Amino acid sequence: MPALNAPTPSDQETLRRIAAFVSLLRPERGLERRQSQRIALPFLLRLEAAGSEAITVVGKDISSAGIGFFHQQPLAMRQAKLTLSDPRIGTLSLEVELAWCRFCQLGWYESGGRLRDVQLSPPVAKAG
Repeated sequence: MPALNAPTPSDQETLRRIAAFVSLLRPERGLERRQSQRIALPFLLRLEAAGSEAITVVGKDISSAGIGFFHQQPLAMRQAKLTLSDPRIGTLSLEVELAWCRFCQLGWYESGGRLRDVQLSPPVAKAG
């Protein structure tokens, strides 16, 4: 008897075709220039900079040296604070020196920069 929710042969073929398509979007790049291991960061972050309104950006990846993220408008600032908060685990605050910004596709931009300071704060205790 087949396991419940096991992929059918047509589901497996569909997954194979999707995986093949996605692999073409991210071809092998050969020699990696970065010296720090990157960690995927698929979370919403708050970006704040002096003289600008805070915006929400989408994390791409982070390493001990820097961070990459996506956003919907070009960025003019060079210094920014990125914040990732979760009421269960606390807040990660990153002071970043932005080094580049480029248009990707579908109206989105990708930016990245060097980490200048990293602060971890515990969750705020609830009163009561």
